Amino acid sequence: MAHGNKQYGTVAQYAAHRKISQKRVYDFIKNGNLYGCLRDGKRGKEIHFKNADDALEKTLDRKYNRPKKVKVTDAEKESVILESGLNKSQDLYESQRQEALYKAALKKLEYETKQRDLIPAKDVELAFANLVTSARSKILSIKGTLAPLLKEFVQDPKNFGTVMESIETAVRDILTEMADTKIE
Repeated sequence: MAHGNKQYGTVAQYAAHRKISQKRVYDFIKNGNLYGCLRDGKRGKEIHFKNADDALEKTLDRKYNRPKKVKVTDAEKESVILESGLNKSQDLYESQRQEALYKAALKKLEYETKQRDLIPAKDVELAFANLVTSARSKILSIKGTLAPLLKEFVQDPKNFGTVMESIETAVRDILTEMADTKIE
């Protein structure tokens, strides 16, 4: 069953094991027939032989070595349409038109993001936080910068204290307002 004693093998080894082409194996991978049977190995995709054989046994018609045809009744189709929320009266043209609109909108978002016309919210929040932090540091330094200068001009210690309290109150009010600002 497995190639020698190995559990995993390359696509080429698995194709030889099944006596099919490598393209056929890649088609099985692409179509999901070998879901859960793959891992990334040293030389690319590796396939677990036993799991892959079991998976193909369930999904392939042995006689033709291709996916089994499954008959779906109209009632089953109707229930899938109703469960998915699709309107069965919607024709193929309308579905394709909607798909094209969604793809165009997605491409526009991707383009605007690349052009920096559209900036991710996380980037904006980070830039805003950096700006606030920088502004906060500069505002806090105002009191220390002005105190020596004011000391020269305001000789009365009581008046000097009043001026410094006014500066302290203004700085505190500004910082409180900045802290309460929310980005929406």
